[in-house]
Amino acid sequence: MRKTYQVALFLPKGHEYASRLIEGIVSFVHDHAGFEFVEVTFDENRAPPAVYQIEVDGALVWAHHDNPWVLDLRDRGVKLVSLNSEWRDDGIPCVGLDLDAMLDAVIEHLAGLGRKQAAYIGHLIAQNPAKQRLLKGFLDRARRKGWKATALEIPGIPSEERRRLANPGQERELIDFLRGLKTPVSIHCDDDYVGVLVCRVAEHLELNVPDDVAVLGYFDQAIARFSTPTLSSLPAPGQLVGRAGMQLLAELLGGTRPTKNLVLIAPSPVVGRESTGRITHRDDDIRQAYQMIAQHACEGLTVEQLLDRLAISQKTLNARFAAIHGCTPGEEIRRVRIERAKQWLTTTDLSIARIGAMCGFGEPSNFNLFFKRETGCTPSAYRSQSR
Repeated sequence: MRKTYQVALFLPKGHEYASRLIEGIVSFVHDHAGFEFVEVTFDENRAPPAVYQIEVDGALVWAHHDNPWVLDLRDRGVKLVSLNSEWRDDGIPCVGLDLDAMLDAVIEHLAGLGRKQAAYIGHLIAQNPAKQRLLKGFLDRARRKGWKATALEIPGIPSEERRRLANPGQERELIDFLRGLKTPVSIHCDDDYVGVLVCRVAEHLELNVPDDVAVLGYFDQAIARFSTPTLSSLPAPGQLVGRAGMQLLAELLGGTRPTKNLVLIAPSPVVGRESTGRITHRDDDIRQAYQMIAQHACEGLTVEQLLDRLAISQKTLNARFAAIHGCTPGEEIRRVRIERAKQWLTTTDLSIARIGAMCGFGEPSNFNLFFKRETGCTPSAYRSQSR
């Protein structure tokens, strides 16, 4: 009998990026059985999770380098993969974002604004090696462009202190910093909540966004889409990081040594909105495509129908969809249909023909061919094996 591995997910409490990581992990598990999960959330400013009370074979961790309990997991012999690059010097395999590619995308977007003043604003920089590398890389690139560049580390964690967004007049550090900048200026923030806070402080100072102060955030969280003004942001492709991390952990649990200790994932393209005046709609197109597939894949939805609805080319749709979800729309349609078929085969006594029809196949023979091509066995064989 195939072994089922117990895997813990150590993720910070309440962060949208954690949900993207889980989405990527789940997409891997859809294609590879044999894993059971326990999610362990933690608050980075409070007591660490009780790692010694958890008995697991492996763990996926998204935590900053000032969390020593990660090393406790490693020293206990738990197979461990970090979902950021901060633990690579500790001998822990890591899947992280390609920081150089991220910075190149940020600088390219801001360069399009034609300004000579730039700034980087972040939080917890002194505690975070990755943020220190981002800060240095941003300043180096900006100065090579001939821009006058500076930086500020603000106190606290705006994403956890959301009341601050309603009180911009109390942000003394930000007020003094923005007053000291020569406008027009382009500002990159290390988090969307920081970016929205900067926009609100700027408007409190009667600075126009984006004419006086253009602001680019990071992560592309919901607040970026629904703030006023809407915030341009560099999306963090957590789905791809989560899937790659789970792939690496599966290899470790199976006894395979990783060929390299660090896997880097390229960022998604910048989503331009009102805060930089460079508006794009690619995120809305891909979100709509993903929702249509989730809702209608088993009704016979085709890529051609998606293209008709979105009015973009197939090449553009494939590239944008793959950058966010790690597969093309056609592959996602097939994955959804297969997963629904597997679910109905293992949890119901419906006939093969009926399940095929529910997955969008009018002819049982077409369903059989599709299922065997995608899984390597027939629907009836899969049902027998699963039971």
